[in-house]
Amino acid sequence: MTTLLTKLRSEVFEIDRAENTLYVWIKTIRENDEQASPGFMDKMQHILLNGTNDNNDVHYMSRHRDVVRRLEQLLKENTNNIQICGDCDAWDYEEDIVYTYEDNAVCSSCRDNYRYSESRDTYVSEDDYYEDEEENESERDEYIYEYDEDVMEHCNFTSSDKDRVEVNPLYMGIELEVERRNNCPYEIGEMTTDDFYNKDKQFAIMKSDGSLTNGFEIVTCPATLNAHRENWDKFFKGEAIKHLKSWNTDTTGMHIHISRNHLTQLDIGKLLVFINDNKNEDFVNHIAGRNSDQWAKKSNKKISDALLSSEKYEAVNMSHRNTIEFRIFKGNLAKQGMFRVVEFVHALVGFSKTTSMAKLSYTDFIKYMELPQNRSEYKIFYGWLSRKSYCIGKPSRSIDWTDEQNNLKEIA
Repeated sequence: MTTLLTKLRSEVFEIDRAENTLYVWIKTIRENDEQASPGFMDKMQHILLNGTNDNNDVHYMSRHRDVVRRLEQLLKENTNNIQICGDCDAWDYEEDIVYTYEDNAVCSSCRDNYRYSESRDTYVSEDDYYEDEEENESERDEYIYEYDEDVMEHCNFTSSDKDRVEVNPLYMGIELEVERRNNCPYEIGEMTTDDFYNKDKQFAIMKSDGSLTNGFEIVTCPATLNAHRENWDKFFKGEAIKHLKSWNTDTTGMHIHISRNHLTQLDIGKLLVFINDNKNEDFVNHIAGRNSDQWAKKSNKKISDALLSSEKYEAVNMSHRNTIEFRIFKGNLAKQGMFRVVEFVHALVGFSKTTSMAKLSYTDFIKYMELPQNRSEYKIFYGWLSRKSYCIGKPSRSIDWTDEQNNLKEIA
C-alpha cells in the first residue's frame, strides 16, 4: 500500500513554471514560513486522491477527510488564512468564506447558491429563503448595500497631500455602526452616502448589518489618518448625523482595519499582546468605551500568535488576508470621540514598531505618547489622555470637546 510520504515524493506538479514533487513544495513552504494558497491545496488534494472527486464513491468521503486532516497537520502553520468549502471541497481564503445557518463554510464559488437573510443574520440556501424576506428586500433603501458588499467596488485607497511618501503606508478602514433615531427620514441612506462624496470621489458606503436593531454601518475605503481627518467633516457637520445614534445604544460598535503589509509579524505579535494583556485591560477598555466579550473576546496572547488566524469575534481579528481588525470599540458619533480611538490605533501601530517585547504595558505606551512628536501628531487622543489624568501635559486648546461631553451626558 502506497504511503502518504511515498506519494508526496513521487507526484510532481508545476507552480509558476517550476516543476517539483509535492514533498519539495511542502518543504519549501514550511521553511520559508509562507502561507499555502487555495490553488496549491486543491492541487495536492486532487493528486493525493488519485484524481477522484466522486461523492457517490462509498470510500471517497472517508478518504477525503483523512487526506484533508493529514494535509492540515503537515501545513498547520501555513494554512491559517484558508479554509475548505463544505459544499465543493475546494479551498478558499478565509476572508472570502461565508458561513451558513448550519455553520457550514461556503467558498466564493458556491456562495451563489445562498442568499443573505437579514432576519436570520446569516446565509441561507435559495430553497430556504422565505418569500416575506423577498418582500422586505424590495422595501430596502437602495443606498444601503447588503453586508457582504465590497467597499472597493465603489472606492479606492485614499491618501492626503499631507502624507509623506513611503512604501506600504498605513491604511485604515473604519466600520462605524449606527442606529436610526425616531422619525428618521427614509432617505437616510442617500443622505449619509452624499456626506461621504468628496471631490468627485466616494469615501464610504452604507451596508446593512444583522446585529443592529434598525440601523446600518458606515464603511470607509482604506485611507491614511490624514485622509480620514479630511473626509469625515461633511458628515459631522451635515443633516444625516442628526437622525442617527451610536454611543447611546447597546447594539453598535466600531471596527478599525489596518493594512497587514505595513506590519511585520513581530509588530502584529506586539499588538496582540498589548490589547489582550490583563494588565492593560482597564486602560484598553477605558479607551474603547466598552468591554464586549460577545463581539470582541480577549484572551492571553504571545508574540508567536501573529502567525495564526483567529475567530472573527476576537478583540483583534486575524482572519482577514489583507488587514488586521480591531473590534473593541463602542460606536461613537462625536467627532473627537471617534478620532480619539482612530488616533489610538494609529499611535499603537507606531508604538509596536519602536518598543521592545519586554515593554508592552500601558505605562510604556503612555511614555511613548508623552514624546513631543506624538503629542503634536495625536492631539485628540493625547488630549483625552491628559483629561483622564494618564498624561501630565495639557490638552490642545484647538480641540473642541463639546460633542464628546454630550455623549457622556447621554449615556448618563
